[in-house]
Amino acid sequence: MENFPTPEQSNNPEEKKEHIPTLEEVQSILEQILEGQEYEKIRKEEDQDGLDLWEVRVKTPEGISEFSYKRKGSYDTENQERVDVIHVTFFDEDDMPTGGHSVAKYIDQDWKLTS
Repeated sequence: MENFPTPEQSNNPEEKKEHIPTLEEVQSILEQILEGQEYEKIRKEEDQDGLDLWEVRVKTPEGISEFSYKRKGSYDTENQERVDVIHVTFFDEDDMPTGGHSVAKYIDQDWKLTS
């Protein structure tokens, strides 16, 4: 005889819902990464689930560093984040991108610095 879960044992989607970092949580890890540097808020996007995108810029002697938080998920047909992530992109004095990389990932409800 097969045992089927009772309603109390069945998977409740509310319990399985993943935590989406709040603006305050993202701001806290970003300020830790920036070590007190001043930053300019560029863009913030939220939806019914919470913070989706947040971008800030920091002036450096070499140009600008832009830090971008993205919530995990699909954003277009070519890009998909598997975890919530903060990337940095470097721009020269002419505002041309010169490189970048990930600086933090949100794994198991904790921020992990990646650089």
